Amino acid sequence: MKKNCGCISKYRRHSSATFTAMYMPTPIAECQKTERQSKQYILLTELQKMTREIPLNFQQRIPCSLLSSLASSLLDETVFEIVLHLKEIQQMTERKLMEQRANLHKSHKAQKIDMQKKQEEALNACVARPHNLPLVKKQIEEETQALEVKIKDEVQKDG
Repeated sequence: MKKNCGCISKYRRHSSATFTAMYMPTPIAECQKTERQSKQYILLTELQKMTREIPLNFQQRIPCSLLSSLASSLLDETVFEIVLHLKEIQQMTERKLMEQRANLHKSHKAQKIDMQKKQEEALNACVARPHNLPLVKKQIEEETQALEVKIKDEVQKDG
């Protein structure tokens, strides 16, 4: 008498009712499948409506299989999670850029105030020596222009 390897006897031990229960879809699984198919059909219909609104030359480039695949993908929550995370990353990046811009603006304002104070001191020093006034005014104008160019370059570099 030949011995079995154990595989066949394992399956023979289960009654047909047990086998059916293990491998046949349950009513709940069937209901979920039907619900998923219904949602996919609704999404597909909406995508087809959206496709009809675009110009004809683009419509011809979008096959039904692509719309069906897209509808199927939209049923998966992963797509929405990715979009949510990308949105969060974008918001953090925008916040960081706004902070950098605010700091840069604050720095430029402080530089301008500093320069104005130095220029006022230089003009006040010219009261005792009025013959230096044209030279000091020219120097003030050059410093102002240099600071404006520096600020413009920093804004362009960061922007």
